[in-house]
Amino acid sequence: MTPNELRKHCEQQIALVPGQKTTVEIGLCMRGSWGKRGVKRLWPGGPNGKIVAETGPNEVMVFFNARDVLDALAAVEGRNEEKDA
Repeated sequence: MTPNELRKHCEQQIALVPGQKTTVEIGLCMRGSWGKRGVKRLWPGGPNGKIVAETGPNEVMVFFNARDVLDALAAVEGRNEEKDA
């Protein structure tokens, strides 16, 4: 999934919840295993998500807060723009 696809997915989920007062989460299947803490990062230094299930060998289902993901994407893009300048 590209950053733009991830952003679109987050925005679609947020749009489904009127008022924005509840936590909006997105679920992603990711490579990895269920560790002792039950959390996984979307990317190194990125937002933490809660592992909810093992979906296959070396694959887990992880739920992330959609707003945290959007904020992290914006921060990464900001850093990339600074490097290009």
